[in-house]
Amino acid sequence: MTQVRLQAALIGVGAWGRVLAKAASQSDKIELVCCVGRNPERLSAFSRDTGTPVREFDAVLADKDIGAVMLALPNELHFEFAERAAGAGKHIYIEKPI
Repeated sequence: MTQVRLQAALIGVGAWGRVLAKAASQSDKIELVCCVGRNPERLSAFSRDTGTPVREFDAVLADKDIGAVMLALPNELHFEFAERAAGAGKHIYIEKPI
């Protein structure tokens, strides 16, 4: 039986985003399908280095195939992004409590 991997988007491509991307790449349960970031240069470098396509957050929320978001954002942005993702029916991973 083939196991379907959960498609997830990485939101935030700084140092912790790279840690999460590496962990996801080693998992047979999750597939990182795109990334979102605020800094265009950092986002481009992350996409190039990992082969992860870039998307806009609103497009991630609208995509029914993406079942989860992994938030690697500054603490003050956690609630806003988690609330929007929850409203879109996404599972949410946040490394720290809000």
